Amino acid sequence: MNADQGNLPRVTSVRVEKKSYLQIVINKMAIAPVDYAVEVSFDKRNWNSGEFFTKTVVDTPTRLLVHNSVDMHLLDSQFLRLAAKLQP
Repeated sequence: MNADQGNLPRVTSVRVEKKSYLQIVINKMAIAPVDYAVEVSFDKRNWNSGEFFTKTVVDTPTRLLVHNSVDMHLLDSQFLRLAAKLQP
């Protein structure tokens, strides 16, 4: 692994209370203030974020850990992506 790969978001699955969720882990970089939003989709066309669609587990200055709100086994497909926007 080169040094840059350690900062790439990682998507895994996690079990919480007998349910399985997609989870994304982001190592935040301190080079500039950034707003992060994890978005979820079931069709890769419509993307949603916010408390109804995702659950933030960890949000510190150096780490963000979020999983989706729907059990992976209830739908045929689910996708996560990260939107990052530099703060003014």
